[in-house]
Amino acid sequence: MRHKLLPFFTPMENDRATVYLSGPMTGLKDENKSAFDLAAQDLRLDGYAVCNPHETSHWLGELSHERYLRFDFARILEADFVVALTDWQESLGA
Repeated sequence: MRHKLLPFFTPMENDRATVYLSGPMTGLKDENKSAFDLAAQDLRLDGYAVCNPHETSHWLGELSHERYLRFDFARILEADFVVALTDWQESLGA
């Protein structure tokens, strides 16, 4: 059975390009939520459909880091492109 969130969004949903946000979370204050939320807000104002990992993680509950990555990799494949936040190179999953 597929998870009810799959797919999170449909590519070119409503003629909008879909974006996956990628960046550092682990070990940062509030897991860098403010940076992710600000980027998502700006992209949505520009008309993009956005997958923000902070918005999906609370639906998934407690999972191992590997399981979160598996879920996020599927979201990346659904996206039209990825936006990398500052210091994305420091991320364990980005």
